[in-house]
Amino acid sequence: MDKNLKEIECEIAALKIVIKSLLSTLSDKQRRDMLGNISLVIEDTSSKYPQLNEVINLTEQYVKKLTQA
Repeated sequence: MDKNLKEIECEIAALKIVIKSLLSTLSDKQRRDMLGNISLVIEDTSSKYPQLNEVINLTEQYVKKLTQA
């Protein structure tokens, strides 16, 4: 496997671990606020980069999956 691809996979795995551990420390309000902020960033990114909508939509689906309790 390409070294750069392997490094990216490791970085993603590390980020998933960090995000999951941080999510467990948030109150319900903090979690709602965080999800609202993520939605705003996704909407803003979609309007700025419409040519990347497919990637943005897949990213949004992944974020939703990752943040489900």
